[in-house]
Amino acid sequence: MAIGDDPHSILVVDDDPDIRAIAALALVDLGGLRAVFAANGPEARREARAQTPDLVLMDLHLADGEDGRALWRVLAGEEGAGKVVFVTAARGGEAEVLMAEPGCLGLITKPFDPLTLAETLRQLWMTRP
Repeated sequence: MAIGDDPHSILVVDDDPDIRAIAALALVDLGGLRAVFAANGPEARREARAQTPDLVLMDLHLADGEDGRALWRVLAGEEGAGKVVFVTAARGGEAEVLMAEPGCLGLITKPFDPLTLAETLRQLWMTRP
């Protein structure tokens, strides 16, 4: 459930510890949002089960070949996660395919601006279907 214009809880899934640290700074410290973090699929499933996040900020390409889209489908189906915003360093025609994913609110490319990340997620959240 959302409180006002903010998602109540955000699950950030990224295998890069530096990206998780920057996201923590951007979302929690600067953005005043509530977020939990996971480095891989098992951690993400565990956090999603414990938190049932409204929004998942999901790295598209995780370590060891783990697919962020496939993981999102698990989190949305089995764990009841709300919506997703994918994060990727890849460029190209992925956006259309990703936006067709059920529950996808948008795509953010790395490197993202930590000063605007929370506001970007708020704007995407407010336009949710």
